[in-house]
Amino acid sequence: MTAVGVNRQSVKRYPHAARFNAVSLQCHPHLFAICTEFGRTPGMEQRGGGKDGRDHHPNGFTIWMAGGGIKPGHIYGATDDLGYYAIENIATVYDMWATVLHLMGLDHEQLTYRFGGRDLRLTDVHGNVLRDVIA
Repeated sequence: MTAVGVNRQSVKRYPHAARFNAVSLQCHPHLFAICTEFGRTPGMEQRGGGKDGRDHHPNGFTIWMAGGGIKPGHIYGATDDLGYYAIENIATVYDMWATVLHLMGLDHEQLTYRFGGRDLRLTDVHGNVLRDVIA
């Protein structure tokens, strides 16, 4: 099981959370991934009108992956102590998708489709396979 882009404070407070159910998933042939298209701001916001909450935050977020060829028990990347900015092994969503496609046996640079007169791919013109998270 691998956590990509982990908040350092979360790891300090909950050191066993990144290992939950690792034994049953680490050698599983299917890839499990829990992620979103962006993170959330680390703190609550006072917006007024009873709409307090957390805003979109693309600068630091966590993706959880297990099985399917992912290195078990590995944490790749970290944010600052506030969870605001990625500061170590910075990876993008494009990198994550390039890695997922690689684990499925597909070359993300070759997987293209034509739309609007342009060749498009899931990783756009970005994305590198995160070799350090592959078992």
